[in-house]
Amino acid sequence: MLAFWQQQLVNISREAQVVDLGTGNGALALAAYRYLAAEKRDAKVHGIDAAAINPCAVFADEASIVGDLRQIQFHPECSIEAMPFKPGSVDILLSQFALEYAEREPAVAACARVLAPKGRLVAVMHHQASDIAYDCAAGIKVIAAFLYGSNFQQDANKLLSLATSAATAAALNLANQQLLQSVNAIGQQLRNALEQEWFSFIMQSFAPLFIDIDASHQIQFDELVAELIASYQRLTDAHQAALI
Repeated sequence: MLAFWQQQLVNISREAQVVDLGTGNGALALAAYRYLAAEKRDAKVHGIDAAAINPCAVFADEASIVGDLRQIQFHPECSIEAMPFKPGSVDILLSQFALEYAEREPAVAACARVLAPKGRLVAVMHHQASDIAYDCAAGIKVIAAFLYGSNFQQDANKLLSLATSAATAAALNLANQQLLQSVNAIGQQLRNALEQEWFSFIMQSFAPLFIDIDASHQIQFDELVAELIASYQRLTDAHQAALI
C-alpha cells in the first residue's frame, strides 16, 4: 500500500496541496509528507476527519513521528462535505477506506469543488466482494454469537462470581461446564476458516480470565466485552459502507 500511495504522488507539483480524507491517526498523511519531504518538495499536507482526532497525542511517546506529524495540518471534526479548502485549490485528494463512509453524493461534489483543474481523487475503498468485506462478515457473525447469540456472557459472569465467593467445588464445576457448553455451541456455528480465526482470536483474549480467577478478572471481562461491542459496531459500519 505504501508503494501504491507513493506512486500517486510522483507527478504532483513541488508546491502541491495534498489532503488525506478520513485521516484517522494520520498514517496516510504521514506517509505522504515523508515521501514528499524526501523528494524535497514543498507540498502542504492536510488530514481531515469527522472524528475529534489528535494524531500527535496518539504518538506522543514517539518523538520522530510527532515531529513529522507537526508538519501536517490536521482538521478534526471536519467532514468531507465541509472541507475548508478554496475551490480549485487542492492538487490531490487521498482516501484509504474513508470516502465510502461519507454521504456519497455530497462528498463527491465537495471533492470536485476543491480539486484543481488537473487535480485527482484517489480512493481505496471497501467492496462487498473484497477479502476485507468477507473478513468483516466473519467477524460480525462470531462476535454476535459471543454477545447476543449464546449464553456466553451469562455463564462467564456466573463462573467469575462463584470463583470469588464461598462457592462449593461442585457449584464451580457445574458453572465451568455450562460455560464450556456455551463456547462449544458457538464453535459449532463456524462455517469457514475466517470464522474459525475470529473465534480463536476472541477466545485467546477471554480464556486466561477463567484460570486462577481473582476479583480483577471480572473487571477485565467487562472491558473485553466492551471492546467486542465496539469491534462489532466498527465491523458493521465497514460492511455496510462497502460498495456493491
